[in-house]
Amino acid sequence: MKIFLLLCFLLCLPTANLDAQDINFGWSLGTLWIYYDAMQNKINADVDVLHFDWLLNNRIIIGFNLVNVYGSSQNDEITRNTILPLEIGFIPLIYEINTNHQLCLSLYGKMGWHLIAYKDSDKTDDKFFGSIGSQLFLQFKEPNSRTPYSRYLSLFAEYTIFKVFRAGIVIDISPIIIGLFLFNNN
Repeated sequence: MKIFLLLCFLLCLPTANLDAQDINFGWSLGTLWIYYDAMQNKINADVDVLHFDWLLNNRIIIGFNLVNVYGSSQNDEITRNTILPLEIGFIPLIYEINTNHQLCLSLYGKMGWHLIAYKDSDKTDDKFFGSIGSQLFLQFKEPNSRTPYSRYLSLFAEYTIFKVFRAGIVIDISPIIIGLFLFNNN
């Protein structure tokens, strides 16, 4: 019930932002991160579940997800999640492609509480997670509307406090999930 009330509150936040001229609220069902992990020398995938963000003056990003689920294989002995990872970013470069699209470069930092559960054991580790990075993303917008911005597609590179460098692509999963529901009902 608490999670339901939290979601209702978060989804109603855009109405409070309608009067604020330089604040855009956005949300998506989540994002899929596909990347090369230099430490493990392999390609991995993570999923952010329910992404919420605010764009201030088209330059400052403040956002968070409910949870980040890290990809793992059957041979991995651990399950990793980050609870409520917070992202703060700055957009120093914006290139107007046309009235509906912008190409932007952002610099960001992320932090959250990292949970590690070990397979076949009651042992868990909880620790702070942090990373810094950069994204080159395509922003879709509707001129003269309060439609929230969204990063549907981006390239990223980041370095984490676990001494992991990773680079890859980020895809908004909202259109994928909505498309599956639409085509599955026919």
